[in-house]
Amino acid sequence: MASPSDPPPPESAESLPAADPTEAPTAEPAATLGDAAEPAKATEHTASTDAAQQTAKPVATLGEPAEPAEPTKVTEPAASTDADQHTAKPAAPTPGVLRRLGRHLSSLYLEADPRGLALFRVLLGALLCFDVLRRFPNVFAFYANTGWLPNHAALFRPASGHLFSVYHLASTPGEVQLLLLLHLACAVSLMVGWHTRLMQVLCLVLTTSLNSRNVALESGGWVMVNLIAVWSVFLPLGRRFSVDAVLTALRAREPSRQLTPEQAQARWPIGVLPPRSRLPVRSLAVLAILLQWALVYYFNAVHKVGPSWQNGDAIYYFIHQDRLTHGLGTWLRELLPLSATRAMTHSALAIEFAIPALLLLPFAARFTRPLAWALGIALHLGIAAFAALGPFVWVMMVPYPLFIVARSWDRLAAFVAARRPRVEVRVADSPGGASLGRLVLALNGLERCQVTSSAEERSVSARIHDASGSSAWLTGGRALYLISGGWTAPRFLWLVLCLPGVRSAVGLLLQRLADGGPLERTAPRPLPRAGLVRRALGWAAQGVIALLMVAAASQVLAENRAIPKRLKPAQRPQWLMAIIEYPRLFQGWSMFAPDPPREDGRVIIDGRTADGRKLDPFTGEAPVFQAHRPAHVPNDSDWSAFHMRIPEARYANNYPYFRQLLLHYHEHTGRPEDRLVAFEVWYGSRHIPPPGEAWPPPRYRLLFRHGQVNDPGVPREHVGRGDTSNRVPNRPPRLPTNRHPE
Repeated sequence: MASPSDPPPPESAESLPAADPTEAPTAEPAATLGDAAEPAKATEHTASTDAAQQTAKPVATLGEPAEPAEPTKVTEPAASTDADQHTAKPAAPTPGVLRRLGRHLSSLYLEADPRGLALFRVLLGALLCFDVLRRFPNVFAFYANTGWLPNHAALFRPASGHLFSVYHLASTPGEVQLLLLLHLACAVSLMVGWHTRLMQVLCLVLTTSLNSRNVALESGGWVMVNLIAVWSVFLPLGRRFSVDAVLTALRAREPSRQLTPEQAQARWPIGVLPPRSRLPVRSLAVLAILLQWALVYYFNAVHKVGPSWQNGDAIYYFIHQDRLTHGLGTWLRELLPLSATRAMTHSALAIEFAIPALLLLPFAARFTRPLAWALGIALHLGIAAFAALGPFVWVMMVPYPLFIVARSWDRLAAFVAARRPRVEVRVADSPGGASLGRLVLALNGLERCQVTSSAEERSVSARIHDASGSSAWLTGGRALYLISGGWTAPRFLWLVLCLPGVRSAVGLLLQRLADGGPLERTAPRPLPRAGLVRRALGWAAQGVIALLMVAAASQVLAENRAIPKRLKPAQRPQWLMAIIEYPRLFQGWSMFAPDPPREDGRVIIDGRTADGRKLDPFTGEAPVFQAHRPAHVPNDSDWSAFHMRIPEARYANNYPYFRQLLLHYHEHTGRPEDRLVAFEVWYGSRHIPPPGEAWPPPRYRLLFRHGQVNDPGVPREHVGRGDTSNRVPNRPPRLPTNRHPE
């Protein structure tokens, strides 16, 4: 029988969710299930004496992780017999085959390493920053009431049955830009890991709202960004290499280091930080992201059954769509022989089939998953070299760090650490100096720094660890550059600290901090039953993930042509459809399938300005009647979707707003002489011929006109028959409320 002084038995690794690892610094618990990192719990001091306060200052062992000091405990006499005390405890039984298999599968499909979560957070934040920044030039045309889809049109004639967007609160371009700046600030905060949980939720709401503001431009890239924002909100992305992790480490000092002001005047130890969270995070969200990416590649591959994918001409047709290609792609396609494009076609198809298998294989994951990551990077960078597909290319490369197993991260960390020098850091023996020392230890991700305090030091000094002790102590920015050797960020980013003016400014700042008081706050006392509440919230989160997975699986069955008819749901409840449609979590994956489009085209404005000039607002010059995009006109995915969809009959009810956009064009440029007094809006298209054949002449279709255009420039012999009427419809039919555009 165990005495009351014995430590409690560890929790079973099978219990989900388990306690946070920072709750017990002396032993690491089982992996958490979607639980966020929390400050370490303070162990109460039951016997704190003056003699204990005069103990020697702890020093972090060079190159080893810092471990917390063992807190003093008061034990009570155990009420047990000698026989009970000398009874040998039975050995733990060896787990059976099924249990070992379950643990293996759980580690492969449910767990993510905290280091992978950190890199995933950085990539996700960078992706969201890119997605927000690319919208700024298009605010006037696409996201404000000045554009061709104003708020009242989007709300009163919605293109979807369930639609919600915070961006519908902004009407003018200035209001939209202000909201975009707030969105950008949240994305940057997520990237650095500041208030990570809150920023995950805000980024989810703002991202899905931005992509719901103008669903006529919706693409597979937008949907993938929505999906990764939804699935990732259930993961503790701030557990490692984040501002939150550093603040948690600083606040979670053991109670022996939390001294009263009187005690602090006599002794300011550097302190020993609690061990960093190294346990993997266990959550259904990891499985959801893994399956999501495998399904996207799989269905995109199995749907490519058209002749051009079979004979190898698909990439040829893809790179000859000028509404998608950019300047580099236009230049590269002229250099590639037909044999190269055919090799690229077969390679792309093989990669799309290989990645799902490599991600889901239940063995050799430390080899197959990095290989899948490398193939994914090669595939999507190859696409990015030719076409502007918005966020799709970049979002597909974001989640792979989650799939890398812990053993691979361990080897990578050892490889990087072996190439970083060991650094000795000396801080001032003062309240501010102690805080700086703790900050160095908290940032010491690669564990290459040893920190000591000295009464002779005035701020912070550092030197390369040398057994002979011959290296010189450096101060200011140069000391901080040496300390950066223990950080995970590339060292070349910190070379600026060594510049003459910068290193002096850094030295003055460190001096001021060392002369001041402590930088961090003390650790807050844990609330009663806080662990129980966290576990309940963790289980609730897993239930929500399971519900989302069921809804997503239903959508996969309904939207993909490769699913047999007998497996498709005949009817789904409205609440299930609302779960999918509000955050735009569609699951139909058939990009450039069964064949890439054989037609290319764009909208051409034959306009007349107030000063008598011919002007196409889309190019800023006189209209050029050719179906392919002029080389000097920039291209992005929003404009590509606009040129492809606005000629469709289902968007005819947007033509009155399109006309207003053109009439207010001079307000966008700020030039009154650019005011359009008359214009004709044409759609020019051309058929992409098979390789080696001549290009046929383009065809033109009139969408609508305003005023009288004298001397029209469109070649009348190439105008299609019976394509449109010559005036804008006054009361067009309501758009169908169906799923997102293909």
